[in-house]
Amino acid sequence: MSAESRRVECERADIARGRGFFLLWGAPIGINILVSVAENLGWLPLTFAGAIWTAATAWIGLSCLINARRCSRVHCAIAGALLLPLSVVGAANVVGVINIGWDILGLYWGTFWIIVAVAFITEFLWKPYYRC
Repeated sequence: MSAESRRVECERADIARGRGFFLLWGAPIGINILVSVAENLGWLPLTFAGAIWTAATAWIGLSCLINARRCSRVHCAIAGALLLPLSVVGAANVVGVINIGWDILGLYWGTFWIIVAVAFITEFLWKPYYRC
């Protein structure tokens, strides 16, 4: 199989290239935004918002791992491997085992954005699919 045909096969298996993107990544991103607005307006308690943010982080991480397994997408492999442990940190924060705060530039969200940036930068500098 040629390199070009492997690349096409990887692209075809990539859920993020189709409508699946909206369910697997768009929904939790939208939920995070809505919950952030609601929490900032005082409509949701911070602990409840943190639980939803944590669940959405796990949702995104699991979606990334599923997609990385299907198509070998570089940023999905990196983000999935790191966002799932971050969601465990978020859960520990929600239940009070640790106290790291939920500020947009704080430890949790700062780590989230660093993971996303590293994943996409790695893909940009290397290649989109590690098996292709």
